[in-house]
Amino acid sequence: MALFIIVGSYAVGYIRIMRTQVNPNSDIEFKTISESARDGQVIIDTKMRFAYLNPAASTITGYSNQELMKISITDLIHADDVNTVKSALGSILHGNADRLSVEYRVVNPNNKEVWVESILSRFVTGSLRQNKFVFAETRDISQRKVLEAEIQQQLLAEELLIKHSNRFI
Repeated sequence: MALFIIVGSYAVGYIRIMRTQVNPNSDIEFKTISESARDGQVIIDTKMRFAYLNPAASTITGYSNQELMKISITDLIHADDVNTVKSALGSILHGNADRLSVEYRVVNPNNKEVWVESILSRFVTGSLRQNKFVFAETRDISQRKVLEAEIQQQLLAEELLIKHSNRFI
């Protein structure tokens, strides 16, 4: 009851958001919001398959949504990162965590690696709440990874310079 008093006119919007998070296929509002999002928004089932993808998911991965619906999420992920992603998804599906962030590489159709970060959260549907899914909001962080690598290189160069500076003095 306190939520309605504090939030006032926003309560209806909050209820709509909560309802669409539980069952995104039940309300056009979820799809309207998701379809226009810049981040990839996907719903993954317990078999690691996509149950829903917004258009940005295709932009990030380089695959069409039709192609993505036919494959497992693990088919997209760089071999070195598959176990990390599986572990994170398992933690969410089994209720060990409510929300996780995971960084990993996706391999696009041209075999180019794309670094992404996914924020994973769990939701269940059905009258007995037996249908478990993971909602993932994913963004391309490739540019950030390049900058991080450049900074790391600069730090190493400075460290070497400091270490060997006595030789130059």
